[in-house]
Amino acid sequence: MHAQVRNITLMTHFADADGAGGVQGQLGLVQRSGQGIRGARSLANSAALIRFPEARGDWVRPGIMLYGCSPFAGRTAESLNLKPAMTLSSEIIATQQLHAGERIGYGFSYDVVGEMAVGVVACGYADGYPRQARAERRCWSTEGHAHVGRVSMDMICVDISDIRGAGIGSAVTLWARACRRTRWRPRPAR
Repeated sequence: MHAQVRNITLMTHFADADGAGGVQGQLGLVQRSGQGIRGARSLANSAALIRFPEARGDWVRPGIMLYGCSPFAGRTAESLNLKPAMTLSSEIIATQQLHAGERIGYGFSYDVVGEMAVGVVACGYADGYPRQARAERRCWSTEGHAHVGRVSMDMICVDISDIRGAGIGSAVTLWARACRRTRWRPRPAR
């Protein structure tokens, strides 16, 4: 080992831990390649953590599961008991009053059926909110409110029609470690 190197960590990323191929081929390759090399092994991603405990090594690198999302196409986060490990929050930066027949989002993906107050939240897929989240996804607090329209790069439109006091400056928690649903906090009195 070079004199300037204090320690080595052997790493891999399992390309098919969530699929039919699994991790056995890559795991065998890493084990053979690392023979005789002292150092920690950093191996398992989210899918490998769940499906292949033998592939955990010394360090793990969970990814999507930290957001409370399933790494598997056919299994829900709820079935795996996954919850967000962090809080994602923002605020409403604009409001609009919409009328029946108007549409929201890329591709006009949401049709307004009646009078609707909409808040524009400063958060989108560039900030980690799932781009594939469907319009009308029930992601809000006990009030049962949902975002409407397609998630864009830096904005989400939300129905605030029935939320007293919601408006520009209102804090919005999109997901949180302690809960599975969004919470609204009324904007402070000015």
